[in-house]
Amino acid sequence: DSAGFEEWASLQRAQFLQHGHRGPQRLGQRATWCGAGAEAIGHARRLVALDPWNEASQRLLIGLLAQNGEAAAAQAQFRQLQA
Repeated sequence: DSAGFEEWASLQRAQFLQHGHRGPQRLGQRATWCGAGAEAIGHARRLVALDPWNEASQRLLIGLLAQNGEAAAAQAQFRQLQA
């Protein structure tokens, strides 16, 4: 019930989440540059799983799905985000 502890814990959670995003983001970028669309989609899915409310991660996944010719999956992801 300590306000100081809650503030510290909140900051720690935010830092851990940020660090957790870095790996999949970098791997996804590398896969995209190398033309490995399916691999990039896998990393984007991990980002969305880490934080489903992160709009940038959702946009990335939807864009990668569309670029990879998976229009139905991109539309399904968009509808899921809307819901």
